[in-house]
Amino acid sequence: MNEMEGIMDTVSRMRKTDKIKLVNLILASIKDAKNDATGAPMPVYEGLTVFDEVYRTKKGVSYAPSGKFSTADFKHMKELLIKISDRLSEGGTVLVTDALRIGSLKMFLQAVCEMKNQWYYENRFMPYGLNHDFENIYTNLKNNSDHARRKAAFDCL
Repeated sequence: MNEMEGIMDTVSRMRKTDKIKLVNLILASIKDAKNDATGAPMPVYEGLTVFDEVYRTKKGVSYAPSGKFSTADFKHMKELLIKISDRLSEGGTVLVTDALRIGSLKMFLQAVCEMKNQWYYENRFMPYGLNHDFENIYTNLKNNSDHARRKAAFDCL
């Protein structure tokens, strides 16, 4: 058995969600090619740019003046985008593209800004904080959505 047949045999025994994650990780590794203009991984840099736009709109100042993000910002944005990709895969999205990932990031950022509990927005609205607290924020958003509240109310009837 050659190496490719071994890989295919292993993949054939994986669950569907694990196969989806594998495909998305492969695509993400391909897209991590450096952008000639910035020298940064394109989807991660685009995610930071979207974050900076939302930050500037909501807080009135730029998070990274002149587009100069720290190495830590790149690291945390990459991890945040991976977490968003994982949630999209779990939700049944078969192919997570960079456009879908960035669009979902933008919706996530908007949702954090509009949460009833403004603590995350006021204290953790930076790549590090959003990445570190992603599960708590995601759970809070999911459980406190209008749909979740209506469903809980009807379940009690």
